[in-house]
Amino acid sequence: MMDAERLMCPEDGGAMRIALLGNMNNGNFAMLRYFRDLGVQADLLQFADDGVGSLAHFSPECDTWSMEKWAPYIKRISAPNRFVSIIGNDFPWSLLFWGKYLLSMRNRTWGNKFSRPIDLKHIRSELAGYDRIVGSGVAPALMNSAGIALDVYYPYSSGVEWVGDPDLLTDMKSPSLLKRMGAERVRKNQIAGIQRARRVVSSDVGYTEKVFEGMGVVPTNLPLPMVYRESPPAELPEHVSKIINAISKYDFKLISHARHRWVNSGDHDEEAWESRYSKHNNWIITAYAKFKERHPSLRSILILSEYGTDVPYSKSLCRDLGLDTDVMWIPKMPKMEIMEIISACDVGIGEFYSMPKMTWGGTALEVMVCGKPLIQGFIFASGEYEAIYGHPPPPLCATDSEEALANWIELLATDIVLRKELGSKCFDWFNTYSGIGLARQWLKMIVA
Repeated sequence: MMDAERLMCPEDGGAMRIALLGNMNNGNFAMLRYFRDLGVQADLLQFADDGVGSLAHFSPECDTWSMEKWAPYIKRISAPNRFVSIIGNDFPWSLLFWGKYLLSMRNRTWGNKFSRPIDLKHIRSELAGYDRIVGSGVAPALMNSAGIALDVYYPYSSGVEWVGDPDLLTDMKSPSLLKRMGAERVRKNQIAGIQRARRVVSSDVGYTEKVFEGMGVVPTNLPLPMVYRESPPAELPEHVSKIINAISKYDFKLISHARHRWVNSGDHDEEAWESRYSKHNNWIITAYAKFKERHPSLRSILILSEYGTDVPYSKSLCRDLGLDTDVMWIPKMPKMEIMEIISACDVGIGEFYSMPKMTWGGTALEVMVCGKPLIQGFIFASGEYEAIYGHPPPPLCATDSEEALANWIELLATDIVLRKELGSKCFDWFNTYSGIGLARQWLKMIVA
């Protein structure tokens, strides 16, 4: 039995060992660093496919200038964050996954190498010795299959991954009977694991809350401390310095590094797409075009990231609006690098979901921790956010339309004092309600 006083005061370096399972968006890597700063023995256990392929920018190496400091506390388990970890050992699905795996070995197909059914005995051994397990992604279903109750589960996807997220819902409507049956089985097993978890945490009181209600789960309302900013090295990498030098000649610099997702491919009905899934990146481009028309002599630049399936549509829109020389496209970059570029800008622009009570993700937090004003979708009634979360909302430039976004761009471009004031307030809010202060709340909940 562990000493109760030490568990209730974990910052003294108590003996509790915490496993942080999964690392989508580098969320658990941020949590690891906060917990280690607070003197807690926490380890990050990445899934087998975390931070590889299209998600390579979500690896710890892309979020720290001091990998050697954190590497001893980072491990990788044998299960990937994929369907195979949920139904790969179930007959007849096991035959399908083994077939894909053997073909991948013969053809050297990179993606299918993660389709090998997992060894649950090995998973139990990889998780042995931890007093608490905190996980996201496939963790609930995986732990349930291994006979382990997850201590804390939090979703990283709107609608809860593998329950009500857009990709799974698309598979459930597929013309392929096999794909529909697999998606239904995955959803059922993930729900069972979530219901078994000792505590579920979520800060999304919109669509995600409704999905949890549908499975009879009432989450603890708490955001994730998913952004941890480190001091940069004395000399930045050359490609980062080049971008910063290139934008330094402009008087007004806007940046949006969110994933481009605003064109409905036809997988969702238009109403659901507009209200639930679209980030409305097009608003940023059209609002900026209006601003350029009103202020043609002001030397300004809009910086956008080549991140997301709809980048070609965004580039086409820029061309159509005559913004070729007024928009700078930068590659998808590691988080610690992009934050140095944000710091060299004047204003950060986030995402614009149309669903009421939708909060923000890492892109918004990265702007705030850099001390910059943030233009962000925010659809809450007066006093509603504070009533739900128990603290004031950040000092966002709240936006619910393209016109409101355009008005904020113009106001911030012409009022330097307001820019600095809002940036300072965003930084203070982050440290109080999203950084180390929030990590302390998570630690208290996990220990309890």
